[in-house]
Amino acid sequence: MAVYLDELFLLNLVINYLLLLSAAMLCTAPVKRPRILAGAAVGALYACLTFFPELHLFYTFLAKMGFSALMCLIAYGFHSKRVFLRRTLVFYAVSFAFAGAMMLLFRFAAPENSAVRNGILYAQISSPVLIAATAAAYLLMTLLLKHTPGLSEHPPPRAALVVSLYGKDLELEAMVDTGNRLCDPLTNDRVVLVEYTWVRSALPQGMRAVLDVFGVADAAEALRMLASAGYCEGLRLVPYTAVGTNRGLLLALRADHIREGESPPESALVALTETRLSEETGCCAVIGA
Repeated sequence: MAVYLDELFLLNLVINYLLLLSAAMLCTAPVKRPRILAGAAVGALYACLTFFPELHLFYTFLAKMGFSALMCLIAYGFHSKRVFLRRTLVFYAVSFAFAGAMMLLFRFAAPENSAVRNGILYAQISSPVLIAATAAAYLLMTLLLKHTPGLSEHPPPRAALVVSLYGKDLELEAMVDTGNRLCDPLTNDRVVLVEYTWVRSALPQGMRAVLDVFGVADAAEALRMLASAGYCEGLRLVPYTAVGTNRGLLLALRADHIREGESPPESALVALTETRLSEETGCCAVIGA
C-alpha cells in the first residue's frame, strides 16, 4: 500500500500530543502546550523516518527509547532526574495502554488502508474524521482524568511572604500546602521550606562559601561544616517525613521573623532545600496552611 508522509505525520502528531498531554495530566505537571506539541512533532517525525528501509538504525530498541526520551525532554523539560524519570515512565505507561487498545482494534476491526510497521501506526484517514476523532479523544481523556487527585484547573493557593533573615528582607512567593505539618520540634514554630538559591544572597559570606561547596542535601554534614567554620547560632536540624523518605533532616535557619501577606510578623524557621520548587510549583517556597 502507498504511504503518504503528510497523513502519517499528522496522524502520529495527534496521537503523540494526546499521549504526552495525558501523561502530563496524570503527573499533575504544568501543561505547556507548545512544548508538548513540539515533543509530539519529534515523535511524528520519527514515525516518518521508520518507513524508509535504508534508515534501519532508527528501528532499533535503543533508537526508540532515545526518541521517546527526547520527546519527554522537549515536552516536559528537565527539572531533576527523579521528576524526569517519573514523567517518562508515566508516558510509557500511557503509550503501552494505547498500544494495547490499538492491538485490540486491529484484531477485531482493522480499518481499511491501515498498517503497523516497526511499531508505527499508519492509516489513511480523512481530515474531518481525524478532527472529529481528536476532539472526541480529548473530551474522553478530560472526563476520565479530571477527577484524578491534583488535577484541579485551579492552581494551589499561594501566599506572599516577607522573610527577614540576617537583617535582610526577602520577598518570596510560597505555595500553601494543606498537608504540610512541618514545624520546629522544640518551639513548635512554623517552618518555611525555601530553595537555597533564593535565600543565598541574605546569608553571611562565610556561610555562603561553605554551603556553595557542600550543599544542603546532607543536612547533618552541612551543619557540621558550618559549625566548624564558626556558624552555630540560629542553625537547626528539622526532621521530616515524605513519600519515599521516612527519616529525613533539613538544615534550617532561625529567621528574624516572617510576615505572610498583611499578617503581623511571627517567629519561624527557614528550611533549605536544593529541590527546584519553582520548576514544580511555580513558587520558590512551601508553607503549611
